[in-house]
Amino acid sequence: MLRRRSPASLCALTLAAMCISPVRSWINTYKSDIHPEYPGSCYDADSGAVLTPGVTMTLAGGAGRTPGEHCVSKTCIRASGHSTGNDARSELFVKVERCTPLKEIDGCEIIPGHEDLVYPSCCPRLRCIQPAPEAQLKSAKLSSIVVV
Repeated sequence: MLRRRSPASLCALTLAAMCISPVRSWINTYKSDIHPEYPGSCYDADSGAVLTPGVTMTLAGGAGRTPGEHCVSKTCIRASGHSTGNDARSELFVKVERCTPLKEIDGCEIIPGHEDLVYPSCCPRLRCIQPAPEAQLKSAKLSSIVVV
């Protein structure tokens, strides 16, 4: 039997979900490079990885990685209807997801991401002593914080 939840309990559930949900991503999509030996796959020249369509590669946040190649997720996407003749490049794209840069918010501190973990666990987060005003969260473009 289903029971109705009170408005207060729904509010508490919503707040709890906000506190543990991930920070928003920065997303970019670009046409894939094509490796001559793998014409039907995406080629990531930065990392040397070959991805088949639908496959996602996640990278850890460790120091010493090539700039732009840490704490990132890359997915090979085949876009139907974008082919121009025999050019395989025109229909393969790479979707890149990265951590959104965080802004300082009063009463909050930026907690560095876990360098040994893969995206998105390697992203930095905000930890707040008290809940930050909603207007500050919106201006920082955040969907979540950790309240202590």
